Amino acid sequence: MPQETRLEVGTRITKNTIWINLGLALIKLLAGIMAKSSAMVADAVHSGSDILTSIAVMIGLAMGSKPADETHPYGHGRLEAVTAKIVATLLIITAVGLIYSSGRILLRNEASAPGRLAVYAAILSIVVKEWMYRYTLRTAKQINSTAMEADAWHHRSDAFSSIGTLVGIVGARFAFPWLDPLSGIVVAILVFKVGIDVYLRSIQELIDSAPAPEIIEAIRETALTQTGVIAINDLKARLQGPSIRVDLEISVDPDSSLQDSHALAHLVEQQIIANVEAVEAVMVHVNPCESSSSRLLS
Repeated sequence: MPQETRLEVGTRITKNTIWINLGLALIKLLAGIMAKSSAMVADAVHSGSDILTSIAVMIGLAMGSKPADETHPYGHGRLEAVTAKIVATLLIITAVGLIYSSGRILLRNEASAPGRLAVYAAILSIVVKEWMYRYTLRTAKQINSTAMEADAWHHRSDAFSSIGTLVGIVGARFAFPWLDPLSGIVVAILVFKVGIDVYLRSIQELIDSAPAPEIIEAIRETALTQTGVIAINDLKARLQGPSIRVDLEISVDPDSSLQDSHALAHLVEQQIIANVEAVEAVMVHVNPCESSSSRLLS
């Protein structure tokens, strides 16, 4: 997908989720205050944090889509991973804050039965946030954006948060008021775990991690099917933001002319880019085939 199209699609979807989150956060905050539900107030804060992370995703998409320049000859794709780390950090901070606020209420024995309005707000939040998760994740897969996928999981964590909130509120209304803050703590732990997972995934992109084994195999098979390629001597691939970069060494007939070898290397490069998803650049090095010393990759 062209970078311009990728940026346009990602930005449009993220803007839509920002406006929906803003409305939902305000509804939950008002419901939490009016119904005297600490769990619902915490849930509203969680939805509010979604707005900040969505803005961070928009910035990451815009910066990551910038073309290569003199100071960044390999492009700016890794900035999306940096954005994903920021989103993950905000998730972790949000979780810690929710644990503190709910724990304080629980320890001080300040819990009280919340009003019915909090129940309706929790149900609305579950439905809307689950839809937002699916809506955002579908686009994240379409444009291959780690940052946007992290934002999608933030929406899913908010849906989980609202489920826990609903359980706590209903339990608190049936003579167990301590369930309201306790549910806030349980939900916050889930949010914390999601934040850690997203953070670790973003680190993988920043340290030149290899793509999935099936992608490596697809690259290898594509190269070997080109007429003139006798063997693969070496194959390395690394993630860089939404794209994959490949370094490949192939063996060819030692009697091939320089011109023919160059043409074959160019063909292999183009075929891999055309047939293996997310591969953006391939560096092909040509070696003369020497059966006694060739190191074939199995």
